[in-house]
Amino acid sequence: PQKYLGLSSPVNPFLKWQLTDTYNVGIESSMWNGLLGVELDVFYMKTTRSLESQSANFPPSLGSYYPTHINYGSHDNRGFELVLSHNNHIRDFTYHVRGNLSWARNKVLKMTEDANVPDYKRATGGPMGRYWGFVADGLFQSEEEIAHSAVFGPTLPGDIKLKDINGDGIIDGNDKVAIGATTKPNLIYGFGMSAKWKGLDVNVHFQGSGKSTFFIDGTTVQMFSGGDGWGNVLKEMANGNRWILGVNEDPNAEFPRLTYGQNPNNYQKSDYWLRDGSYLRLKTLDIGYSLPTALVNKIHLNRVRVFFVGTNLLILNFGIQN
Repeated sequence: PQKYLGLSSPVNPFLKWQLTDTYNVGIESSMWNGLLGVELDVFYMKTTRSLESQSANFPPSLGSYYPTHINYGSHDNRGFELVLSHNNHIRDFTYHVRGNLSWARNKVLKMTEDANVPDYKRATGGPMGRYWGFVADGLFQSEEEIAHSAVFGPTLPGDIKLKDINGDGIIDGNDKVAIGATTKPNLIYGFGMSAKWKGLDVNVHFQGSGKSTFFIDGTTVQMFSGGDGWGNVLKEMANGNRWILGVNEDPNAEFPRLTYGQNPNNYQKSDYWLRDGSYLRLKTLDIGYSLPTALVNKIHLNRVRVFFVGTNLLILNFGIQN
């Protein structure tokens, strides 16, 4: 057998570590003997010299004989974290209330992109972690409407109508744009309270997030897409507002017509299948009662507490029903 040593692309001897500058300003205060506590931290981070592929900078006619990565990109992050608290007692009743809020946003300042890419498809200037997909414009209602519209593959009434963003009469990858919010939440919050009255104590904590989106897909959403007719489906899919020929031809129905097997048009990533990722959940509930010390000492114990603890007892999801 022949042996040889090859080089797929030249080495870039000028690569360096990326740089991140971080700035923080914070305050912390407790006032009126604990009646109001405030913690605030504001931050800004900027990263430069990010390592990026530069394949988009060269036409295919050059082949691939150039350094694959360079230090070029930059992005920033900014946000704040706020914590408010309140402590007080009224005779035998003692309580503590606390809430926190975190908000952050990032932005792509510079990255390697093809010079011929239209502005609506550029990542520069937008947040990191965005979804890219088609924009839905309701559901097709007739064969005539389909005949006078740009389509993605075989299409029938009740299918999702995708927008022809660049107006070339064809639905393809050039019509994908940034849709929805980011994959990770920009907003995270929580609040709770603990209280004690004589032997009874309660501790409750809520936690939630906002400003994020997610896709719903798979066989639990796109029923019969596997072509076998088996499996579980979400209740909302079975009982929701679905387009049905001659029964419910709502152009704004929540779900398109049912199909057996794959549907190249309907199952494309589009904002039709995007849902709000915001939620609020009762993360912890702890209720307890401590028996009087004089009583438990008689049985040679220091403390006896009977309690109930629950986790994730309630979840409110604003994007899709469970």
